[in-house]
Amino acid sequence: MWNPFWRQYTKLNIKLAAESCHDGVYFDNPTVHTKGNFSVYAMKAWAQFLKVRGVNADPEDLKALRSLTTTNTELWRQFRVTEAADFIREMRDYCRSLNPGS
Repeated sequence: MWNPFWRQYTKLNIKLAAESCHDGVYFDNPTVHTKGNFSVYAMKAWAQFLKVRGVNADPEDLKALRSLTTTNTELWRQFRVTEAADFIREMRDYCRSLNPGS
């Protein structure tokens, strides 16, 4: 869900649905995998999450970031539960921006 290209693709689908007069979009199973998402995009979001919480992490050092998921397990769990909620919130806000009066 952190991949910006996938998010743009999803927004295009939302826009097409709205333009064709659909009144909603259903996201099938926007779950967070228990083993984690270690993509470049997720790790950069993880680095930002850590920074806000006072943990220094280089967003370009993927190996170190992935290592921090096991040495900061509580923060990693907190980060993981934000993933789907943040995605849904962003898509909702985008959808509302297409028709601000609704």
